[in-house]
Amino acid sequence: MSAVCGAKPAQDDKGKSICKACPAYTTFGKDQGSKDSFVLRRIDRGAFTAPKPQALAVMDGCEPHAADLGGTVLLERTDRGWQRLGYFVSFMPSKCVQLAGKDGAGPLVCSQTDVYNGGRSGTGVELVRFKGQTLSRENLLKGLGGKITGLTSGMSDDLCWDWTLGLGKDVAQPERAVLLEIQGSKRQPNDDESGSEICEGDNGSGEKRSFSLRYLFDGAGMTLDPKSQGQMSGLRKFLAAPKNRE
Repeated sequence: MSAVCGAKPAQDDKGKSICKACPAYTTFGKDQGSKDSFVLRRIDRGAFTAPKPQALAVMDGCEPHAADLGGTVLLERTDRGWQRLGYFVSFMPSKCVQLAGKDGAGPLVCSQTDVYNGGRSGTGVELVRFKGQTLSRENLLKGLGGKITGLTSGMSDDLCWDWTLGLGKDVAQPERAVLLEIQGSKRQPNDDESGSEICEGDNGSGEKRSFSLRYLFDGAGMTLDPKSQGQMSGLRKFLAAPKNRE
């Protein structure tokens, strides 16, 4: 954590490792009046840019809401200890799995949930590559049912949506394939006391579906397994614009 903080780290009242002050490379670190802190969410270890011991420290804080309130620090272990190689604002993955790459360093497939205004959130799954100080992110769920960034939970298309997503390696090809287990539900909203439509509570009108998608990595990019086309078609139909409500 010293390489993340640029100073000796500390712990908060929940036992999480933190940087008491925002590092200079963060947005709030450039504001000497900021009282925010940089809190470690988790660490993923692997070889992301070179066949060397590396780690990704996913951090909360020190960034504005527009930058998803945090970012991820890329670290590498050297003879002098852990060194910071890069910082990637708004890259806040919920989970990542690493694929096989050239020379022992491979890309990641990561899921990430972003919180929007109005109580909505969006879940996406991306192929992630690091190259120096840059990060490329290819959304595997882009364009589903007109959704640009993935699967939106909350009020959308006059319906209440809820999504959960499981990401894991395919045990048959753990370095070349990933499995997405998607569970979705949609229902009519409720009316609150003012007559406004809300998604809190369950009025029993919901429809729930599960989908399993397998993506294959060929060393250059990700493609949907042809055997998963039926599942993808079902997901697209589930996401289709609802019929006009009475």
